[in-house]
Parts: sequence; structure tokens; C-alpha cells
Amino acid sequence: MHHQLPTNNQSPTPARQAGLRLRRTAGAVHFSVNPALPMPEAPPVSLRDIARRAEVSIMTVSLALREDPRISAPTRARVARIARELGYKRDPLLSAYGQQIRRRRSQAFHSTLAWFHDWERGDAYLKAPWLKRYWEGAQARARQLGFVLDPIWLRQNSMSPKRLHEILQNRGIRGFIVHQLLHPEFFEDFPLGEYATASIGQNLLSSRVPRVLPEANANALIVLEQLVARGYRRIGYFQNIYHTTKTQAEGLCAWHFHAPRLTGGPQPPPFFTTGNTPEPAACRAFVHWYREHRPDAILTENDDLLEFLRRAGARVPQDVGVAHLEITDARRNWAGIDPLPEALGAAALDLLAGQLFRNEPGARHAHESVRITGRWREGATLRPLPEGVPPPPAPPYSYGYFRESLAGAPHAPS
Repeated sequence: MHHQLPTNNQSPTPARQAGLRLRRTAGAVHFSVNPALPMPEAPPVSLRDIARRAEVSIMTVSLALREDPRISAPTRARVARIARELGYKRDPLLSAYGQQIRRRRSQAFHSTLAWFHDWERGDAYLKAPWLKRYWEGAQARARQLGFVLDPIWLRQNSMSPKRLHEILQNRGIRGFIVHQLLHPEFFEDFPLGEYATASIGQNLLSSRVPRVLPEANANALIVLEQLVARGYRRIGYFQNIYHTTKTQAEGLCAWHFHAPRLTGGPQPPPFFTTGNTPEPAACRAFVHWYREHRPDAILTENDDLLEFLRRAGARVPQDVGVAHLEITDARRNWAGIDPLPEALGAAALDLLAGQLFRNEPGARHAHESVRITGRWREGATLRPLPEGVPPPPAPPYSYGYFRESLAGAPHAPS
């Protein structure tokens, strides 16, 4: 039987659709690849393919690739190795859909998260107005995502790392947020790697878990812009040495870099206290510092500054302006930065929820951090903006802003 090959105006054969050329010789038809046409792509590797190779169920493969602890570690490692060998790639849309389904199921049965603190009094924490704002932000976000957030006091009787782990396991709590941790050594013997975790602020535990922090550099820049716009030019820095160490001197570094640049001249040296109260020796040292350097404004995160200034005979804001980098409800009359505690609490909950939806422990993401820029708030500790002077620009600052502001700084020739 004779078969006529189609001409150019005829519909292409399956062979031509596959990018093959046909060449007829005596008694045979030869096929060759047409390089001008794309070869058909192989079907993507599926969970079924991996399950067949690994000789396990599809559900086991799905759980193993999400590192679910219900699958043994050797099986998870073997499934992951086979997936790599087969070239398996996740479909992001299907993964997102699966996460949504699992989230709905988990909300119904395993929806409790914990909020840790270790204040001396368990009932005092949530009664403090400025701490309550962090809690309320996280709690509101938890409700939006279908979780319940329970506070747990780490100083209650007989509490130990082992006892805490048992409580969380018995209650089905798979994740927690840590805030205002005064004794991070509590977690030295705690299995952090088994939980979704998040920390608010800088503490000795925050280097081991994902964290949410105020954007110290941007916050200091906002404050300094406000001070310069009000005519302040000699801007000092006052802080507790413990707080400076705990926050890795972020506020100090921002002041040290931006203040000379914005004011156009050198600034007074910083002043550090070592205690939590204005002790006599510290007050004498501060009075000497203030009278020698005569700052016209001071940047701080320490509430004791007003008492130090009172003992130095300085009036606020008539003699010296004061701006705070972390205003709380207890500092209603201060000018400075509102760190937006509700936003910080909500961001911590988002970090926690993301780990739970991916079935990943927080310790794996210890290098991750989320930064929240605060908002300027007027107060009685600074003189107002001069009439006709526009308010400084609000962040985020553009590249052109920094290029213009750094134009006069020393730099290497291009």
C-alpha cells in the first residue's frame, strides 16, 4: 500500500509536530531531528513518580518533602534524595493551595500558639500599657489566621525547660513567640528545633530564632531630621550601656553616622549610664558632661534622662530638647518615635504562621529578621517647627535623598 507524504499545505503529521524530518529511501523511511523545531518537554516529575521509586505511599512523600516529624528522619532523607535525582520541582500554585487546605484543617484541631514572657510577676506583663500593645497586635493577627494565642509565664512554680516542653506537647502547641525575655539561659536545654518560633526585639535568644525588630537606623534618621528642622545642631546621645549592648548599638551607630552629616559639624560624645536609676555618681558625671559639651538636644531610649537633666538644672524644652527612640504610653508627653508595637506583634505572628504552614522549625531560619519602621510623634519635649518650615520627608528615603545629603562627605575620587 502506498502512503503519500503530506505536502506543505497539508496538515502536519504527528512526526512533524514532534520536530522530526522524514526522508524516504528504497524500502525505508528515515527520521531525523529538526533542530529548528522545539522538542516536546517531558512531563514533570510527580509525587507518584517519587513514591513509586521510593516504594512508599504518595502521602508519605508529601509529608516527607515538607519535613513532617511524623515521618522518620531516614525516610525523609531518602525521599528527598530521590526527588533530587528525578529532578522534582514544586508547583508554587499547588503548594499554596495545599497550604491553605492544611491551614483550614489545622485551625480546627491544632490552633493554639503560645506567647512567652518571664517578668517577675505573671499578671503585671499584660497590665503594662506599652507591653499590652505588642500582645494585642499579635492576638488580632492570630484571630485573623484562625489561631488562639495563650500567654505562658516562664517563672511560674516548677517551670523548667523539660516541664515547658511537656506542657506544649500535651496541649498540641507547635509554635511560640518570645517577648521581653529577661533570662534567655532558660532555653539552653529546650528543644527549639522542634517548634516554630519568633522573637520580638533584641535579646540573647533572638540570635537563635527568627525575630522582629524596630528599624533602628530609619527611626534614628527620622528623629534627627526632625531635630535639625527645628534648628538643633549639637545633638547628644544618652543611653544605658546594658541596653546599648543588647541592641548591638544600633541606635548609637545611626546617631554617630547621621548626626554630623545632617548638622554639618561634630557632635558631643555619647553619655552612658550603668544602672537603671539616677545614682549620685552617675548624676555627677552627667552634670559634668552636660556643662562641658552643652548639647542643645539629646537623643535617647532611656526614661531617666529627664531626671538627669533636672539635676543638672536644665529645662526641657527651653534649654535642651529631648527625643525618644521608643515612645510608650508611659511617655505620652515625649516627642520621638512610636515603634508601632501592634505592627511588631502582628509581624511576629506572621513569622510563626509561615513556619507552621511550611512545617519548618524556626531554628532553621534563625538568620531571618523583619524590620518595622516607626512613626514620628510630636511631644512637649521639643520646641515646635518654626513657622513656614515644612516637615521633613517621611521614609522610605530615596536614593536621590542620600546622594544629595552625602554630597559634601569625604570620598575617594572616581
